[in-house]
Amino acid sequence: MARVFKLSEVEFCIDVEPETSSFEDSFGADPEVCESIRESLDRGNEWAWCTVGVVAKWGGFTGTAYLGECSYLNEGDFIENSGYFKGMKKAAVAALKEQIKAAGWTIVDEGIADILAK
Repeated sequence: MARVFKLSEVEFCIDVEPETSSFEDSFGADPEVCESIRESLDRGNEWAWCTVGVVAKWGGFTGTAYLGECSYLNEGDFIENSGYFKGMKKAAVAALKEQIKAAGWTIVDEGIADILAK
C-alpha cells in the first residue's frame, strides 16, 4: 500500500526520562556542575539529568531518536540551546520511515507526489 508521506503531517513530541548513568561519572572532575545538577534534581527538575527522546508520529507509526546524559534547564532550553534538536528530529523521521517500510508500506514523499500530480 502506498500513501503520500507529508512531513507537515508528522507530529513531534519530546519525551524526557531519568538518566540511568551517574552525572558524577560524567562531571566528577567539576564539583560545581555536580552540585548544580544535584540541587536542580532535588527541586524536581527532571531536565537536570535525563535522557531525551524526540518522537515523530505519523499514521499510527512512530520513530524516536534518543540522547542520553543530558542536563538542561527545561524543554525550551533543550530545543533552543542544545544544538541537537533539529538533528534528532531528522533522525526520528528516518526511524519513522523505517517503521512504515517495515510494515510493508511504500512511502511517496510529498515532493515526488507533487511531481506525479502534474
